[in-house]
Amino acid sequence: MERESIIERLKRHTPQEGFNETAIDGLRLYRQDQPATEPFPVIYEPSICIIVQGSKRLVFGRRSILYDEGNFLVNALTLPLHAEMSEASPEKPFLGFLMRFDPLQVSTLVTELDGLVDWPESPMPEIISACPLSEGISRANQRLIACLDDAMDRRILSAGLIREILYEVLRGPKGRILYEQALRGGKAHQIARAVAYIEKHFHQSLDVSTIAKQAAMSPSVLHQHFKRLTALTPMQYVQHLRLHQARTLLLAGHGAAQAGFEVGYNSPSQFSREFRRLFGVPPSRVRVA
Repeated sequence: MERESIIERLKRHTPQEGFNETAIDGLRLYRQDQPATEPFPVIYEPSICIIVQGSKRLVFGRRSILYDEGNFLVNALTLPLHAEMSEASPEKPFLGFLMRFDPLQVSTLVTELDGLVDWPESPMPEIISACPLSEGISRANQRLIACLDDAMDRRILSAGLIREILYEVLRGPKGRILYEQALRGGKAHQIARAVAYIEKHFHQSLDVSTIAKQAAMSPSVLHQHFKRLTALTPMQYVQHLRLHQARTLLLAGHGAAQAGFEVGYNSPSQFSREFRRLFGVPPSRVRVA
């Protein structure tokens, strides 16, 4: 009954396919009415992702991550990935939501939980993984989605519920993913600093040495750990971020040449070639939303 209720709420609050913003800061709902059987490029933000109806497979380097109604996704960095959803229809759409989080929120909770939760040392830190949905997260999710129908609940309860969900994730089997981002000096935290710099400056001329300085690493060490954690080299990451941002501009009505220039491309032919390689169509064929 609870699942049916949350499905109906998500249907009411997703008037269009794709992402739908909500009145709760950081909460975005997603609906898709048609299956996507071929992997398509997407950007995942630092977030907790929940599927209410359907399943999704993410291609992450050589890894394949499947999550569904019984497993949530925790992701600690902005990541270019490929996704596919094999089942969706207008009668039974794919439905889910993501909850973006502020790294400061995570750091505050980690400090409060210090000594109470055991985060074992990990020689190979993860930044993204699927994890079984616990009873605590399920209850908090249901209450958070219910806040969409009540303005007073949104104002008074939603922030606390988001904190509760982060708390449940941190104390769970994949809490180390979030903990690593708050652990200053750890490799994952250093890569997170490099990613934050790229996100802010991707439209400018960047090189590995400049990015490495932000992470307090040598270029070779940055390259090694960056690729292990994100499945991309630093410059591949820059390219993917530029192309995804260009697609957003194209969908907003920008011309191909203008979009390419605004995200850092000086050569229209190079922009068109790399855009087509990633998205399968040239920038001129992207339809305005």
